[in-house]
Amino acid sequence: MSNVKLSDAELALACNADVLLTKNSIINKVYEMFGHLSEVYTHALDTIEIAGEVKKNSAKIFKGENYQGLPWVMLDYPRLFSGNNIFSIRTMFWWGNHFSVFILLKGAYLPSDIANKIFKIEEGNEWYLCKTTDQWQHHFEEDNMVSINQLTKPEATDIITGCGFLKLGTKIPIERWESVKIFMEENFIEMIHLVNVS
Repeated sequence: MSNVKLSDAELALACNADVLLTKNSIINKVYEMFGHLSEVYTHALDTIEIAGEVKKNSAKIFKGENYQGLPWVMLDYPRLFSGNNIFSIRTMFWWGNHFSVFILLKGAYLPSDIANKIFKIEEGNEWYLCKTTDQWQHHFEEDNMVSINQLTKPEATDIITGCGFLKLGTKIPIERWESVKIFMEENFIEMIHLVNVS
């Protein structure tokens, strides 16, 4: 059997129960925050004209330990995944990185004029468009996302057409914890108005 050794830093962490207890406390507080956000999102979605089936599934909060090696928490609402037809807004806490919110539209829920609509979003936050065909990646590195400030409408249209879906997102640093709730509320409203059919 090989002799598996720990570095001094690893040994210190392994001996410190407070590290995981504090981590668990943080994750629980993110769950609590996302629970409040799910109520806000539900109310906001009720204020616009949108396909009824989009509202049929209740919000779902879930977590994991290994998105690119780090813990995460997600809130999905609305969440409609029906074959090639997707309407989802995903709010995410990613340990050591940021909070983010994405809208994913595909198939019947992808408006033909969506490229025009995304350029009408309120300024103030930087919005990013997924430019790959992997709709389940949630990082903002340049191999996955591109700022819409760097794109023209025809370029955005080409990206969306090439991907076969729209995935648009924005983020806020974890250091701005106190601002996260209002940031998410405001950007959720921006996103649902992209598909308001009234």
